Amino acid sequence: MIWMQNVLDNSEVYPHVSHLIYPVFVSVFVTAIRSLIERCFFEPLGISNGLKSSKSPITKNDALEVAFLNSGRNEHKNRYWIHNLAKQVNWSDDQVERWMWCRYYENQPTELMYFKECGWRFTYHTTLFIIGVLVLSDKSWLWNIDECWTDFPNQRISADVWWYYIIHLSVYMSHTCSQLLSRKRSDFVEMFIHHVVTILLMTLSWVSNTVRIGTLVLVVHDSADIFMEAARIAKFLKYPRICNLGFGLFFIIWIISRLGIFPFYILKNIWFDAAIDVLGSPVIALLILLLYVLLGLHLFWTFLILKILYQFIISGKIADDSRSFSADLPSDDGESKKKTN
Repeated sequence: MIWMQNVLDNSEVYPHVSHLIYPVFVSVFVTAIRSLIERCFFEPLGISNGLKSSKSPITKNDALEVAFLNSGRNEHKNRYWIHNLAKQVNWSDDQVERWMWCRYYENQPTELMYFKECGWRFTYHTTLFIIGVLVLSDKSWLWNIDECWTDFPNQRISADVWWYYIIHLSVYMSHTCSQLLSRKRSDFVEMFIHHVVTILLMTLSWVSNTVRIGTLVLVVHDSADIFMEAARIAKFLKYPRICNLGFGLFFIIWIISRLGIFPFYILKNIWFDAAIDVLGSPVIALLILLLYVLLGLHLFWTFLILKILYQFIISGKIADDSRSFSADLPSDDGESKKKTN
């Protein structure tokens, strides 16, 4: 345990695979903090602003229930399928469509739960970004990326970098466990891949002692998400101007950080400027492959963001993203939302 004493004494240590057991334990602590923050702050805030903690029951219909259970992921959006079902149950197309949307969102978390999750993500992205900037502000590789490879692989890391990496890894471990234990969402696959890739990237960078370049990747990725979660919180609390401002800042920083700095500064440095043989080590090669998988996810999410931006230009307001809920429900053209036979 000499290395742990070095960390506590603010000495420099070499990253070692045995250190990776600590994020597992710290993730339990992170989960407890998340529960505390959500229950003591964001839950009362959401309730005081009228966010629903439960959902209205829907009209029972065995034929529609069977059709829903046998339907594909997005079949409830298929107008032809909706029309055929309406004939079978002698309902209007609008009634069947709304029933399907309500049934679909019955399996999704409530408004209040979504709000608490947004609040937690805003909290940890903001906290980790600030910690990252403070930790790296006096590190030479923040200002000169080529310093990431000076004396590589015989590089020690300081105690603050050690803790920054361990806490970051703990947060993603906590999120992955929470995602597996909670209800599956429409973006489950994408988010699960993102979490697994991130954990693998951090683990591989730790064992290969490419922690310096890893810290830059972490700071770059936390920067934009702060404003996305702020925009979501503002939308829940019905502050449209703040929501639009937050989304605008998010879009600008996303493009700069995820599609600018990450591929053309960090990945470029790894490929062309790093004093390493990128294909000489299986670990380094896998590390680079996963970085490009991450870049692919960025491109996919950029496409979704551009769709939201297009809707904003057309309608003048931010549309709900793939994890939205009640706002996506079709109206009944001014009629009562009650279904009739």
